[in-house]
Amino acid sequence: MVVVGGGIVGCAVAYFLSERGRNVTVVEPVAIAAAASGKAGGFLARSWGDGGPTQELHRRGWDLHAELAERLSLASYRRIPVYSVEREGLGGGGPAPAWVSGPETSSRPLDLEGGAQVSPLELTTRLFEASGARLVKGAVRGLEFADDGDDRTFPRCVGVHVRAGSGAEKTLIEASEVVVCAGPWSTLLADWLSDAGVSGTRNLPITGIKSTHVTFKPPTDLPGGPALDPAALFCSTDKHGCTLEVYPRPDGSVYLCGIGGSDYVDDICRLREGGDCGSADLVTQDPTRVAAAVASFARLAPGASDSVAGEPDSVGACMRPCPPDAKPILGRVAGVEGLSVATGTNCWGILASPTRGRRRCQPSSSSSCRLSLFFIALVHRIDTPPNRHTALLSPSGGLLSGKSWPSS
Repeated sequence: MVVVGGGIVGCAVAYFLSERGRNVTVVEPVAIAAAASGKAGGFLARSWGDGGPTQELHRRGWDLHAELAERLSLASYRRIPVYSVEREGLGGGGPAPAWVSGPETSSRPLDLEGGAQVSPLELTTRLFEASGARLVKGAVRGLEFADDGDDRTFPRCVGVHVRAGSGAEKTLIEASEVVVCAGPWSTLLADWLSDAGVSGTRNLPITGIKSTHVTFKPPTDLPGGPALDPAALFCSTDKHGCTLEVYPRPDGSVYLCGIGGSDYVDDICRLREGGDCGSADLVTQDPTRVAAAVASFARLAPGASDSVAGEPDSVGACMRPCPPDAKPILGRVAGVEGLSVATGTNCWGILASPTRGRRRCQPSSSSSCRLSLFFIALVHRIDTPPNRHTALLSPSGGLLSGKSWPSS
């Protein structure tokens, strides 16, 4: 089986398939966790999807993260309190971590259950290592389909064409199933199907939301000990245009996102080979937003920022995948055998992705392996011509093209 994309979804797919004895190849153009899966904040919350279509995704993702932290011996996973912080003199006083000492700042508990955090880089890397999957470094530039003549109703995907670098020859990697888990780059699936001559229009509209983040290393003599008190802060918008999210981590670093100025990448040309966002290593930070984050954090926690002369220890950017309706895209590609997609969890990608990767194989009538989602009760359509099958998720968790679902 071939998984396209070495992010948290792809590595979770590889991990859970390996538990069922499957041999998996992960195709990744840069490195494992090179994109948002290695650079996101890693905040987890159980109930923040309650009442919406992703409620069960949130709740089961929360439980699965605790399970994986124990299984994989993750050093970065821990439970943390969650606060809402008002800036610029808004709101009343309340409890706050000792290091939140800026003027005109107040806070209150935001989630009485509390939240949790994990390093997405550690989690994604450990999932891949534990899977035993083979890594092929290169970019997918097309799909291979079997020449079955008239024996099948739909074309059957049997591999991917991979290019290891600019100007390199494409090589074929054969597969019984192909799962596309390439974040915002999953939208390139439309190109691959068209180039292979597969009839019908299959649009996979995904906007890549490119956002800057910064990381500080605070001093060891702050109130609360050698590291900042564990917490997640969700701040109101301040005069710098930042709506900060602040995550102190077990290693003593402080991760900041929500610093404004996100770039909405919805032109597929930018994601193609040669585009300014054609791969994860081309997704770079906005220097103006770095400066805004430094100023905002200095006002929120003066002692923490003073120790580094106003400069963060590292800066970067990541691009999270967001479909037009903000629902995850999970399903078989309509009118094609052996091809599935899993992407589009937007800002909850770290919470939701391990659950989306928890799949099992069920024998099908063709004696090949059919992927099905573990549980998720969502329905998301991938555009297809009239009178063609549409990718659906069953309420019981079966996933395939068509309107009849196998038992889970």
